[in-house]
Amino acid sequence: MTNSTSSLLDLMIIHKTRYKNPASIYELGLSDHLAQILSVMCSIPAYTPIQTWRRNFNKNNINKFIDLLKEATWQGVTSLSEVNAKFELFICKLNTLFDKALPLRQTYIRKTTNATWLTQGIKISSKT
Repeated sequence: MTNSTSSLLDLMIIHKTRYKNPASIYELGLSDHLAQILSVMCSIPAYTPIQTWRRNFNKNNINKFIDLLKEATWQGVTSLSEVNAKFELFICKLNTLFDKALPLRQTYIRKTTNATWLTQGIKISSKT
């Protein structure tokens, strides 16, 4: 910008009814260019955890499953003559016992970012 000329190098387009005075122009006195500052308020989206279903394979639940297997009666499976029917009944009983001892529980997973650019040196510098 001079007394005889002016030009436009940068352009900011904003929704003026949404933001009150978001842009400012500053004369820094360092060159013939003016500095532009844009202040925009934005909300951080709420954390939404990922819902999933998991089984808790702890020692107590595994022992409970073993005990249920020991107590189960398998006469219905052995009394059938058709192989596919035996297999279906066996799987049905096994799944029922499995679901009883190791039920599915609703859990939430936190979304983590895999920041490969974040080095150990940056982590140490950040702490200091």
